[in-house]
Amino acid sequence: MYECVAALLVNDSKGLCLQLRDQKKNIFFPGLWGLFGGSVETNELPEKALIREIYEELEIIVEKPKKILTVTIASPINSLDGKKRHFFLVKLSDQQIADIVLHEGQGYKFFDPDKIPSPHELAPVDACGIIYCCHTILKPRVIIPEF
Repeated sequence: MYECVAALLVNDSKGLCLQLRDQKKNIFFPGLWGLFGGSVETNELPEKALIREIYEELEIIVEKPKKILTVTIASPINSLDGKKRHFFLVKLSDQQIADIVLHEGQGYKFFDPDKIPSPHELAPVDACGIIYCCHTILKPRVIIPEF
């Protein structure tokens, strides 16, 4: 099982930070909005992988990320088959945000939960985590099925 991690970075205003992915042919989903993160290395715990990836990509140190969702992707039509993606919630302080040095992606932006990009603008592997975070953490919705 190939594992990777993704950071749901939020600020005090309950904004969600998304990365505008690079326009490179050798990466998945170039030019779409997604989450910061990456692969879990051999014998590395997902939480440690997230802390490492965030430092490598943004030069900020995060502590105690909270795992909120794990998704297994099973798609026999591409090389994503058998990939497990762990989504972690990380609240950033104003100082951490001010200290960001972007090393990966074209840019980043904090989005209000009601104004995230449309689904066709999101990296598919991150869309589930982004929507889940918006609906359950940043702007919880009470949805009760009728029987």
